Amino acid sequence: AWSLWRTGRLSDLIDPVLGESAPTSRILKCSHIGLLCVQEDPASRPTMSAIINMLESDSPTLPTPRQPPLVFSNSSSSMTSASDYSKSGSSNSQSLSRLKNSR
Repeated sequence: AWSLWRTGRLSDLIDPVLGESAPTSRILKCSHIGLLCVQEDPASRPTMSAIINMLESDSPTLPTPRQPPLVFSNSSSSMTSASDYSKSGSSNSQSLSRLKNSR
């Protein structure tokens, strides 16, 4: 989602199965708010009351999100952290594997 938002292609995230069940602008707004909620610094994340205000507002202006702490790349199935774009996600992938196996 972050990579799509950064390149102005967040609408590519919308599942075509949704069709006309929800306005595209509403889905994009919710996705944008979601990016605000996963910012690395908790102080930068909106409060629940701010989220409700954003959802209820007709204003098209929302705060600009910062890069989340982890970014997943579809092309290489790897993760990168916000602090080091070139770092491999192998240790995190192992942690995720252990979590999946523990279910």
